[in-house]
Amino acid sequence: MAQRKAHGAAARGGALVVHEPVPFDELRRPSPQSEPTGPVNRRSNGTVADSEAARELGRRGGQKTALHTRILRSLGLVELAVDHAFRPYETAGQDYADAYIASLARMFDGTCGEGPASIAKTAGMQLAISRYFYDLGKQAGDPKLLGQSSQLGNDSRVSAGAAYELQSREAEARSKSRPAADAVAAMRNRILGGGK
Repeated sequence: MAQRKAHGAAARGGALVVHEPVPFDELRRPSPQSEPTGPVNRRSNGTVADSEAARELGRRGGQKTALHTRILRSLGLVELAVDHAFRPYETAGQDYADAYIASLARMFDGTCGEGPASIAKTAGMQLAISRYFYDLGKQAGDPKLLGQSSQLGNDSRVSAGAAYELQSREAEARSKSRPAADAVAAMRNRILGGGK
Protein backbone atom coordinates (compact mmCIF):
# COMPACT_ATOMS: atom_id res chain seq x y z
CA MET A 1 0.00 0.00 0.00
CA ALA A 2 1.12 3.54 -0.71
CA GLN A 3 0.04 6.81 0.80
CA ARG A 4 -0.54 9.41 -1.91
CA LYS A 5 -1.95 12.86 -2.32
CA ALA A 6 -5.71 12.58 -2.84
CA HIS A 7 -6.85 12.67 -6.47
CA GLY A 8 -10.07 12.24 -8.41
CA ALA A 9 -13.22 11.57 -6.40
CA ALA A 10 -11.27 11.44 -3.11
CA ALA A 11 -9.89 14.96 -3.65
CA ARG A 12 -13.30 16.27 -4.69
CA GLY A 13 -14.69 14.72 -1.50
CA GLY A 14 -12.23 16.69 0.61
CA ALA A 15 -9.64 13.97 1.36
CA LEU A 16 -6.03 15.09 1.60
CA VAL A 17 -4.41 11.66 1.24
CA VAL A 18 -5.47 8.23 0.05
CA HIS A 19 -4.09 4.76 0.73
CA GLU A 20 -4.04 2.61 -2.38
CA PRO A 21 -2.16 -0.35 -3.85
CA VAL A 22 0.98 0.56 -5.75
CA PRO A 23 0.29 0.22 -9.50
CA PHE A 24 2.22 -2.65 -11.14
CA ASP A 25 4.14 -0.24 -13.36
CA GLU A 26 5.52 1.48 -10.23
CA LEU A 27 6.62 -1.69 -8.42
CA ARG A 28 10.32 -2.27 -7.90
CA ARG A 29 11.59 -4.41 -10.73
CA PRO A 30 12.78 -7.86 -9.70
CA SER A 31 16.49 -8.37 -9.54
CA PRO A 32 17.32 -11.70 -11.12
CA GLN A 33 19.09 -14.03 -8.73
CA SER A 34 20.52 -17.37 -9.61
CA GLU A 35 19.53 -20.22 -7.33
CA PRO A 36 21.64 -19.81 -4.18
CA THR A 37 22.64 -23.46 -4.03
CA GLY A 38 23.79 -23.58 -7.68
CA PRO A 39 23.80 -26.63 -9.90
CA VAL A 40 24.23 -30.11 -8.42
CA ASN A 41 27.24 -32.29 -9.22
CA ARG A 42 26.68 -34.42 -12.30
CA ARG A 43 28.72 -36.92 -14.24
CA SER A 44 29.73 -36.21 -17.83
CA ASN A 45 26.71 -38.24 -19.03
CA GLY A 46 24.34 -35.96 -17.07
CA THR A 47 23.43 -38.37 -14.29
CA VAL A 48 23.65 -37.37 -10.62
CA ALA A 49 27.25 -37.73 -9.43
CA ASP A 50 26.79 -38.72 -5.78
CA SER A 51 24.34 -39.19 -2.91
CA GLU A 52 24.81 -35.61 -1.72
CA ALA A 53 23.69 -34.29 -5.12
CA ALA A 54 20.72 -36.69 -5.12
CA ARG A 55 19.66 -35.46 -1.65
CA GLU A 56 19.90 -31.86 -2.84
CA LEU A 57 17.69 -32.59 -5.87
CA GLY A 58 15.18 -34.31 -3.56
CA ARG A 59 15.20 -31.31 -1.21
CA ARG A 60 14.54 -28.91 -4.09
CA GLY A 61 11.72 -31.09 -5.40
CA GLY A 62 10.20 -31.27 -1.93
CA GLN A 63 10.29 -27.48 -1.63
CA LYS A 64 8.46 -27.10 -4.95
CA THR A 65 5.85 -29.71 -3.96
CA ALA A 66 5.29 -28.04 -0.58
CA LEU A 67 4.87 -24.65 -2.23
CA HIS A 68 2.41 -26.03 -4.79
CA THR A 69 0.40 -27.81 -2.09
CA ARG A 70 0.32 -24.71 0.12
CA ILE A 71 -0.88 -22.57 -2.79
CA LEU A 72 -3.67 -25.00 -3.67
CA ARG A 73 -4.80 -25.23 -0.04
CA SER A 74 -4.83 -21.46 0.39
CA LEU A 75 -7.21 -21.06 -2.56
CA GLY A 76 -9.87 -22.99 -0.65
CA LEU A 77 -10.60 -25.32 -3.53
CA VAL A 78 -13.81 -27.27 -3.02
CA GLU A 79 -15.02 -29.89 -5.48
CA LEU A 80 -18.55 -29.01 -6.55
CA ALA A 81 -21.18 -31.64 -7.22
CA VAL A 82 -21.64 -32.45 -10.89
CA ASP A 83 -25.15 -30.98 -10.88
CA HIS A 84 -24.25 -27.78 -8.98
CA ALA A 85 -25.49 -24.69 -10.85
CA PHE A 86 -22.10 -22.94 -10.69
CA ARG A 87 -20.03 -25.93 -11.89
CA PRO A 88 -20.13 -25.20 -15.65
CA TYR A 89 -19.13 -21.59 -14.97
CA GLU A 90 -16.26 -22.72 -12.74
CA THR A 91 -15.08 -25.14 -15.43
CA ALA A 92 -15.21 -22.38 -18.04
CA GLY A 93 -13.33 -20.03 -15.71
CA GLN A 94 -10.61 -22.65 -15.14
CA ASP A 95 -10.37 -23.27 -18.90
CA TYR A 96 -10.02 -19.52 -19.49
CA ALA A 97 -7.31 -19.25 -16.84
CA ASP A 98 -5.38 -22.25 -18.18
CA ALA A 99 -5.53 -20.86 -21.72
CA TYR A 100 -4.41 -17.41 -20.53
CA ILE A 101 -1.49 -18.90 -18.57
CA ALA A 102 -0.40 -20.80 -21.69
CA SER A 103 -0.79 -17.62 -23.73
CA LEU A 104 1.34 -15.63 -21.26
CA ALA A 105 4.05 -18.27 -21.47
CA ARG A 106 4.00 -18.19 -25.29
CA MET A 107 4.11 -14.38 -25.38
CA PHE A 108 7.32 -14.20 -23.40
CA ASP A 109 9.91 -16.88 -22.69
CA GLY A 110 7.92 -20.11 -22.60
CA THR A 111 7.47 -20.07 -18.81
CA CYS A 112 4.68 -18.58 -16.71
CA GLY A 113 5.68 -18.03 -13.08
CA GLU A 114 3.55 -18.83 -10.05
CA GLY A 115 2.66 -15.16 -9.42
CA PRO A 116 1.23 -14.43 -12.87
CA ALA A 117 -0.44 -17.87 -12.93
CA SER A 118 -2.12 -17.20 -9.59
CA ILE A 119 -3.40 -13.83 -10.79
CA ALA A 120 -4.63 -15.44 -14.03
CA LYS A 121 -6.51 -18.08 -11.99
CA THR A 122 -8.12 -15.24 -9.99
CA ALA A 123 -9.10 -13.54 -13.26
CA GLY A 124 -10.69 -16.79 -14.44
CA MET A 125 -12.73 -17.19 -11.26
CA GLN A 126 -13.80 -13.52 -11.35
CA LEU A 127 -14.93 -14.01 -14.94
CA ALA A 128 -16.79 -17.23 -14.04
CA ILE A 129 -18.63 -15.58 -11.14
CA SER A 130 -19.36 -12.55 -13.33
CA ARG A 131 -21.03 -14.72 -15.98
CA TYR A 132 -22.91 -16.69 -13.31
CA PHE A 133 -24.25 -13.50 -11.70
CA TYR A 134 -25.14 -12.16 -15.15
CA ASP A 135 -27.24 -15.20 -15.98
CA LEU A 136 -28.92 -15.18 -12.56
CA GLY A 137 -29.56 -11.44 -12.77
CA LYS A 138 -30.90 -11.71 -16.31
CA GLN A 139 -33.29 -14.53 -15.36
CA ALA A 140 -34.51 -12.77 -12.21
CA GLY A 141 -34.46 -9.25 -13.63
CA ASP A 142 -32.23 -8.28 -10.68
CA PRO A 143 -30.23 -5.10 -11.38
CA LYS A 144 -28.06 -5.67 -8.27
CA LEU A 145 -26.80 -9.02 -9.60
CA LEU A 146 -26.26 -7.48 -13.03
CA GLY A 147 -24.22 -4.69 -11.43
CA GLN A 148 -22.13 -7.19 -9.47
CA SER A 149 -21.61 -9.11 -12.69
CA SER A 150 -20.33 -5.98 -14.39
CA GLN A 151 -17.97 -5.18 -11.49
CA LEU A 152 -16.56 -8.71 -11.41
CA GLY A 153 -16.08 -8.63 -15.19
CA ASN A 154 -14.07 -5.44 -14.78
CA ASP A 155 -12.12 -6.97 -11.88
CA SER A 156 -11.27 -9.91 -14.15
CA ARG A 157 -9.95 -7.51 -16.79
CA VAL A 158 -7.77 -5.75 -14.20
CA SER A 159 -6.45 -9.08 -12.89
CA ALA A 160 -5.63 -10.26 -16.43
CA GLY A 161 -3.71 -7.03 -17.02
CA ALA A 162 -1.86 -7.44 -13.72
CA ALA A 163 -0.91 -11.01 -14.66
CA TYR A 164 0.45 -9.76 -18.00
CA GLU A 165 2.48 -7.01 -16.33
CA LEU A 166 3.99 -9.35 -13.72
CA GLN A 167 4.70 -12.00 -16.37
CA SER A 168 6.54 -9.38 -18.42
CA ARG A 169 8.72 -8.43 -15.47
CA GLU A 170 9.42 -12.00 -14.43
CA ALA A 171 10.36 -13.00 -17.99
CA GLU A 172 12.74 -10.05 -18.18
CA ALA A 173 14.34 -11.07 -14.88
CA ARG A 174 14.65 -14.70 -16.02
CA SER A 175 16.32 -13.64 -19.27
CA LYS A 176 18.94 -11.68 -17.32
CA SER A 177 19.68 -14.51 -14.91
CA ARG A 178 20.26 -17.39 -17.31
CA PRO A 179 23.36 -18.00 -19.43
CA ALA A 180 23.31 -16.87 -23.05
CA ALA A 181 23.19 -20.47 -24.33
CA ASP A 182 19.97 -21.08 -22.36
CA ALA A 183 18.46 -17.87 -23.74
CA VAL A 184 19.29 -18.95 -27.30
CA ALA A 185 17.75 -22.39 -26.68
CA ALA A 186 14.61 -20.79 -25.22
CA MET A 187 14.34 -18.50 -28.23
CA ARG A 188 14.81 -21.43 -30.62
CA ASN A 189 12.04 -23.37 -28.81
CA ARG A 190 9.75 -20.34 -28.90
CA ILE A 191 10.34 -19.77 -32.63
CA LEU A 192 10.29 -23.40 -33.71
CA GLY A 193 7.69 -24.58 -31.20
CA GLY A 194 10.02 -27.00 -29.44
CA GLY A 195 11.15 -28.60 -32.71
CA LYS A 196 7.63 -29.50 -33.82
